[in-house]
Amino acid sequence: MIDFLKKQRLNDGQIAELMANSETFSAKKRTILVKEGDVCDHIYFVQSGVLRAGVHDEETKDWTHCFYDANGLAWAGLFSNCLLQKPSDYFLEVIEDAQIIAFSATYLRQLRKSNMEWASFFTCQLLRNLDYLQAQNIQKLKYSPEKRYVEFTKTYPKIVQSIPQHYIASYIGIAPESLSRIRKRLNDYSLN
Repeated sequence: MIDFLKKQRLNDGQIAELMANSETFSAKKRTILVKEGDVCDHIYFVQSGVLRAGVHDEETKDWTHCFYDANGLAWAGLFSNCLLQKPSDYFLEVIEDAQIIAFSATYLRQLRKSNMEWASFFTCQLLRNLDYLQAQNIQKLKYSPEKRYVEFTKTYPKIVQSIPQHYIASYIGIAPESLSRIRKRLNDYSLN
């Protein structure tokens, strides 16, 4: 976390202030951190493990919106919902045992309002999340399911084998059976 914050151009005092107002905890696989519709009172930073954000459709089938891990999108939770105190648009679930740092939304709102440096920091984090989500939406519109799977393996090379395949299928917008066929086809192709 500290290395990440230093890359964000925060000074030692700012990092110390932020960390002094955080809580580190371990979460086991299948722990639900946020339920759909709940007002999220924390933003989470993933130090290790994997979280997944998802939604339930009208038939109660769940769809994976995105994954959070220490090597990619590490800030878990919708900044906009959390900072604006709106009900969460999705659930947040631990899918691989995780070490997490939690920050109170109330504290983060106060910090964001305290000065321009913190406002800039949060704006950068929001833009990073927005960039990720836009790229994800473009992939879903532009690419075939096979290409979306290939891009997933490039984006998440460390988790592609460790998380349930039906989560990956829902993330790229296909049925698990279709993902099995894609994986077999790509495997057969790589063997030739």
